[in-house]
Amino acid sequence: MPGIEIAELRRMQGMPPLPKNRDWNYIDTTVYRPIEVPRAANTPEESLAADFRFPDDITASARRLSSYTYLPVDPYTRLPRNPRGATGSTGGVLWNVVNRSVTTLLSRRAGNRTSVLLVQLANELWAPPGGFEHPGESTRQAGDREVLEETGVKLDDTLPFIAIKQTMTDDPRDTDTRWVEDRMIHVDASSMPLSALHPTPCDVETIDARWFPLRHAPLDEMSSYFANRLETIRRELGQVSITVG
Repeated sequence: MPGIEIAELRRMQGMPPLPKNRDWNYIDTTVYRPIEVPRAANTPEESLAADFRFPDDITASARRLSSYTYLPVDPYTRLPRNPRGATGSTGGVLWNVVNRSVTTLLSRRAGNRTSVLLVQLANELWAPPGGFEHPGESTRQAGDREVLEETGVKLDDTLPFIAIKQTMTDDPRDTDTRWVEDRMIHVDASSMPLSALHPTPCDVETIDARWFPLRHAPLDEMSSYFANRLETIRRELGQVSITVG
C-alpha cells in the first residue's frame, strides 16, 4: 500500500473533499497525533518536508517552523505524522476541515469620495467587521449580523452587494487539518440615510467603530492580512465602477 494514491486513500477513509488549493499531503485523519519535532541540522532521507512547496498555504511563511523543517513520515501512508508541522498549533477551537467566516466591506459614497466602516478590535488593530457564519446562514446574512453586532448598524437586506474574495486566512487557530476560509463581500450602503449608518461599538471584541475615507484608512494600524486586503479592495472597487476617494 505505500504506493497508493493519496486521493484514493482519502476516498477509502471517507474523508470530505478539500478545496482545490489544498494539497492531499494535508489529509485529515484521526490517527495522527501532534508531536514535537526539533529542527535538525541534518535532514534524514526518510523524512519529508511538510511545508516546503506551499509557503503561502494556510499560514504565512514567517510563522512556519522553517521552510527547511522536515517531519517524520508514516511509512504506511507516506503522510506527515505531525498535523501542526506548518503552523506550530493544535487548534482546538475550530471544527474539522473548513471553518467559514465572512468579512464585510461596508462603504458609502458622497460625491466622488468613498468611505469604509472599520472596527477597532481589543488588540487596538482596525479591521472590517466580520466573524464566523452560523449554521443555516447565507454569507450575506452572516455579514449583516456581524455588522450589527459589532457596529450597531442594521443594514437593509436589499442593499446591493458583490463577493470580492474568498481565501484561506492567516489565522493563529489554523492547523493542517482545521482552517478558516474567509469570504469578503462589499455592500454599498449609499442609499441608506446617513442617520442609520452612525456606528456604535457594541461587541465585547470591539472598542471603537468609525467611517474612514478609503484612501486614508489606517493601514499601519491594521493586521497585514487586512491591510493587504484593503489594497485589493481598492482595486476591486475600481473594477466595479465605484469611485474611490
